[in-house]
Amino acid sequence: MCRRTNSRKARPGFETKVRRYAPRSVAFLGKRAFLAMMDQPDVAWGRYPAGFAGTTAWLLPNPGGLNKAFSLEALVKAYSEVRAALRT
Repeated sequence: MCRRTNSRKARPGFETKVRRYAPRSVAFLGKRAFLAMMDQPDVAWGRYPAGFAGTTAWLLPNPGGLNKAFSLEALVKAYSEVRAALRT
């Protein structure tokens, strides 16, 4: 079974958990699984306008060491935006 199918199948259960625990925000690290789960070709980094399961959603670059596409400065900027939003 492909990763895209697994992500789509996981969505209902994950949405149920998010609705049950009702966090102020949820952050997705990396685009691949998120895009597959949402069945969209692409979305912008940052705050996801549609939200997810009734809460604010963020799409952030994965901070893992294998991610060479983002500089430290870009990672700090992305995560700082989330932090600032959570403070309000």
